[in-house]
Amino acid sequence: MQRKNISYLDLFRNRDYTLLFIGQTISYGGDALSRVALPLYVYQTTGNIHALGGAFALQYIPWVLIGPVAGVIADRKNRKFLLVSAVWIEALSLVGVLYSQTAWLMLGFIFLGSMAQILKIYVRQAFMPDVVGLEYYSRAVSLNIITVQATDVVGVAVAGWVVALVGPRVAIWLDVLSFAVNSMFIFAAHIPQPQRIASAKIQIRQDLAEGLVFLFRNSMLIFIVVVLILRGLTMIGTFPLYVDFIERILNKGAFEFGLFTAAASLGYVLSSIMTVRLEKQFHPIPTLLISTALSGLFLLPFLVIRTFWILLMLRFLSALCYGMGNLIANVQIARLVPSELRGRVSGIAWSFVKLSQAISSSGLSMLAEAWGTPVVISISGLMLFLGTWALGLINSQRLAMMKRLVR
Repeated sequence: MQRKNISYLDLFRNRDYTLLFIGQTISYGGDALSRVALPLYVYQTTGNIHALGGAFALQYIPWVLIGPVAGVIADRKNRKFLLVSAVWIEALSLVGVLYSQTAWLMLGFIFLGSMAQILKIYVRQAFMPDVVGLEYYSRAVSLNIITVQATDVVGVAVAGWVVALVGPRVAIWLDVLSFAVNSMFIFAAHIPQPQRIASAKIQIRQDLAEGLVFLFRNSMLIFIVVVLILRGLTMIGTFPLYVDFIERILNKGAFEFGLFTAAASLGYVLSSIMTVRLEKQFHPIPTLLISTALSGLFLLPFLVIRTFWILLMLRFLSALCYGMGNLIANVQIARLVPSELRGRVSGIAWSFVKLSQAISSSGLSMLAEAWGTPVVISISGLMLFLGTWALGLINSQRLAMMKRLVR
């Protein structure tokens, strides 16, 4: 019989989870330093704004290029070895950046570190439900989101002070140290292995085909991925538009943009806490659809409202609803996919989602130049709102048809 009430503290009765959480949290602190120090270092070293833009653009490419392959590897190789290797590749890529003589070489090491980060994420997604158990998994995902967003709100602010004090180069070395400490905690934890570890060369095509077949034969999984793609095509592309909206439309500055970022992060944190408390009371799919639709609805007033504090509250509410959908989708994918397939199925699914986010990030920015930022933000919200309800209608009709066929 499952327990009705599970607290975050229950997770820390699990020794392996505790070790992995501590190591990852230390690494998040180091990442906050690099988030501030790395762009400064690249720009100060190269004096090239295009190199700085390229460094930011690289965040999506690895998800599309190597995400599915990383998922296959996570299902076929020793997961502790993979996780430790990915952590050290990330660390060494930062060292490579520090000793690069050209902008292109810097971007190459940044890209290498991004690929290692993707592998690390997929490996953790593959084994974490087995470490904590599916009953506790939503709490584990929620706590991870809270930790990440708290780092965004508090850690980056502290990181800015540290970088100003010691300089970007020393701050990056501190991040390298955080990776080394994280690897020690990973070594100390027991990590469940895949049921079938490949002793010879991995058959990438065969394994990807196996993941694709499972994905496309599971109608519920496909539905969740389609909702995530819709979210990626609309909401994600609005994130960079807020800079232009605040500075050019509202005539505000960096302080107000920081408040916008903090409001969104606070929304994600609260959504994680709320969702795990409500998950047993509501069906996940309607909750996913309603929260996604509302996250789009709260963007519509950006077309006409110009009062900063009202827009700040709308940004918070949109992020609150959007974050609920993120947690629900992650937990449902983990529950719908067996452990031995989780890496490659997640890799394929998220590569589609990340591709939609890359298209949105570039496409909406171009539309904003032609139509104006307020119009594009509002249209994106409207598309998300209407598209979600259309998907909900299609899903309800599909379920009704399946019931008639069963009868």
